[in-house]
Amino acid sequence: MKKTDCRKIALYGGSFDPVHNAHLGVATAALTAGVDEVVFIPAANSPLKGKSPSASGSDRLQMLEIALGGQKGFSVDDFELKKGGASYTIETVSRYRERNPRCELYLIIGGDQFIQLSRWHRIDELLRDCVILVAARPDYELVEPALAGLRWSQLGCSLSSVSSTALRELLSNKQATKGFLHPAVEAFIWEKELYIS
Repeated sequence: MKKTDCRKIALYGGSFDPVHNAHLGVATAALTAGVDEVVFIPAANSPLKGKSPSASGSDRLQMLEIALGGQKGFSVDDFELKKGGASYTIETVSRYRERNPRCELYLIIGGDQFIQLSRWHRIDELLRDCVILVAARPDYELVEPALAGLRWSQLGCSLSSVSSTALRELLSNKQATKGFLHPAVEAFIWEKELYIS
């Protein structure tokens, strides 16, 4: 990760198991909204999800790199994968804040996570350091949580109703993913026989 001057950096964490086209659409919407860079940060283990990702950290990282393909404004940070254990967002945000004290930090989350922000580890510190960018989900009503210091805005897109979980189910049954995955990511999955029962 390079040290930057006064820039707008959006951190986009998640399992990305696998990364799909809706993830890329959300990141593109963040760039359109005015951030300078979207950093994809694959989690080792999410404390709120309760189970480990299906694909290995190295495979999820490689799928992200394939999907992003060096596109301007996108990058990947494997900090949480290297650290291992539970991936607490505040630790990653604090690292970025320390290395980039003058930058404006944003955090991209889905509507499902937005409604449970109060459960996040050290949420008061997180809200002090970040503006939250929310991608609505069709199956979750976007209700603002009652949190002091919350600064947020909704991105001009939404995560599709097809989730990584649903895609893993399709892949497990060797069914077509109907264009929800980057073609090179899908080829990588079939080549490595990921998610196949």
